[in-house]
Amino acid sequence: MRPREHEHALVPASALLEVPRKQTQSTKYTAGSVLVVGGSRGLTGAPMLTSLAAFRADAGYVALAAPESTLPILETTLLEVVKRPLPEDSSGRLLPRASDAILAAAEKADAVAIGPGLGRSDGTVELVRILLEQLDLPVVLDADALWELEPFARAAPTVLTPHSGELARLLGVESREIDAHRLDAARRAASRFGAIVLLKGADTIVASPREGVLVATYGTPALATAGSGDVLTGIVAAFLAKGMDARLAAGTAAVAHGVAAELIDPQPGAIASDLLPALQRALAGHGLQRAPLQ
Repeated sequence: MRPREHEHALVPASALLEVPRKQTQSTKYTAGSVLVVGGSRGLTGAPMLTSLAAFRADAGYVALAAPESTLPILETTLLEVVKRPLPEDSSGRLLPRASDAILAAAEKADAVAIGPGLGRSDGTVELVRILLEQLDLPVVLDADALWELEPFARAAPTVLTPHSGELARLLGVESREIDAHRLDAARRAASRFGAIVLLKGADTIVASPREGVLVATYGTPALATAGSGDVLTGIVAAFLAKGMDARLAAGTAAVAHGVAAELIDPQPGAIASDLLPALQRALAGHGLQRAPLQ
């Protein structure tokens, strides 16, 4: 029987206590290694936030593969992140032939986040297709990696993180249809792409092709700011790199993201980077006393 629209399970804040922590014998690689792919010219802020969020979500090693022309910006801003300069087109967007260097960098990674600030071109669409075909690691697809995305077949876990407009394009419908039937739309997308779908919104929905829907009710209007989705992508990638089941990694990342937002409220004018230190507090157990909304 097909699940009814209202059937779902809430993800409690206590799920954060189940996230694997670094151990005494951990190294920077065994603690979870993340590779971020993105950052076209003029859009470097997005992959920076994703990379820093992966670190704040307790990853041990983070590398950023980005267009070569952005390296001076990245080098002066990201101290702890390893930079991998890649070939680009005349507009500063990655070329399909960058896949060779990305695949080489992925040999040190446990999970890959693709899309923050990637930009949109025929070349970036082809690059995403190649990476999905050849990477055998868990992958998170966000932002421009979802642009013109076609169904794919992968053995490794894949998490898509669209907002309602991006999900509407993926399903070929209007955004108002997504907003009116969010649970059903997330399920449809999970079935169509054979992937975990994390639908961002006031209540974040995580749908799986073969399991029930998870809902994370944490968060505040502070998340309605540019870059907050990039932070979420970094958290998901870090949790995947730690070996968490993809569905649980996505749901728990949504809770961490929302609890971090609650920890910075009611601070007006909050920006996405404010979530980073709050994320550390969320993972340390602060803000776990509130029960999720029913």
